[in-house]
Amino acid sequence: MEILKPRKLSFGKVMLITIFVTLFFLLGGYLHYYTFLSSIPYDVNGIHVWQSLWDILWASLAFVFIKYYNNELEFPVNEMFNFKNINFKIILIVIFVIALLQPIGSLILYKKVSISNDFNLFASIINFFIVGLTEEIVFRGWAMNALSKVTSTRKANIIQSIFFMLAHLLPWCVMLLVGGNISNIPVLYLCLQLPMTFVTGCIFGRIMNKTHSLWTPIIIHCLWDVTADLFGMM
Repeated sequence: MEILKPRKLSFGKVMLITIFVTLFFLLGGYLHYYTFLSSIPYDVNGIHVWQSLWDILWASLAFVFIKYYNNELEFPVNEMFNFKNINFKIILIVIFVIALLQPIGSLILYKKVSISNDFNLFASIINFFIVGLTEEIVFRGWAMNALSKVTSTRKANIIQSIFFMLAHLLPWCVMLLVGGNISNIPVLYLCLQLPMTFVTGCIFGRIMNKTHSLWTPIIIHCLWDVTADLFGMM
């Protein structure tokens, strides 16, 4: 009987997979704008149909790698998705921080604390629960989880946060490459968003490492984005 080779992770292998999964995210924009898939509506009653469908497919790709290397990861699937590991104390603390920071961000962007006129609470919760779920699976559930086995937890957290930040920047770069106008790039918004994305990525990674729970950063991620949408920063 042939003995199966163990599924061993290495730093190079994890980085290649993470780069592949991160770049796969960009494929969704191309398919929606340049193929027959453009017939799928992008938005219906405030709910981002296409983006949600693609995010789920994107996270499913990462989940395949999570399951394949499950026994090699720092936190296996059954531990990350165990509802008993949700830390509500941390969630409440972060809600308090969000209540302070999001109005400040609105003040920087709009010179006043501004509430979005077209804010739809139901649609926002649906949209950003899916965003929180899928991005946490990709960057914390896979990238940080796998990197923590081949390097230090601190380095793993920094690296996955860089990928998390790049995932928010790359779509704008692609827009320029396909003929977009540089004047359409919201420079001030990106100058605020990108460092904040890196910092929040580090925080989400630290929370997962502390709680062994992916649900805790998923909930916090969703709340962060919903309040950002409320203050017109999404």
